[in-house]
Amino acid sequence: DENLREKIFLEFEPKKIADIVDELETDDATDVVSDLPDEIAKAVLGKIDPDDSEDVKELLQYDEETAGGLMSSDFVFVNENATVADAIEEVRKNADEFEHIYFIYVLTGDEKLVGQVLLKSLLTNTATTKIRSIVEEDLIYVTPEVDQEEVAEIMDKYDLVAIPVVDKNKRMLGRITIDDIVDVIQDEA
Repeated sequence: DENLREKIFLEFEPKKIADIVDELETDDATDVVSDLPDEIAKAVLGKIDPDDSEDVKELLQYDEETAGGLMSSDFVFVNENATVADAIEEVRKNADEFEHIYFIYVLTGDEKLVGQVLLKSLLTNTATTKIRSIVEEDLIYVTPEVDQEEVAEIMDKYDLVAIPVVDKNKRMLGRITIDDIVDVIQDEA
């Protein structure tokens, strides 16, 4: 519960909060940090992993009731020139860090979203198969300013478990998973 979380964290030292935040996915870490008083939030951001800190700072700039405020910058991706073996290695490398891996996103060299590959496709194709030959390019995505309720409607309409968030140039920023949308639906109800 958000109110209980806030009361509990106000009792902790910034180092203890940082230890907890370091274990969370970036979207959840951002929620925690955004609820902290500014002075404590800065101290926590200074004590967590520098890469995570940058990700959280990036996510804090979005309104919390938008796709940008819901998204996590934690996602598995490969370059469009990768092979199935490369993609499987990326999944293995990130399996412990990311709670949910539904798809492997396929990006260009300048981080533009090309499409996604299902885990099933990785298992049913040979290791040397080029990702570009099995990528699903026709996918639905949102931009960071889309309202969270609209994101929920899109995910419901198309029965999605995750949706990518891209900027106006289609550069991949993050993803929103179904568990985040369930939270939105419960809050709205």
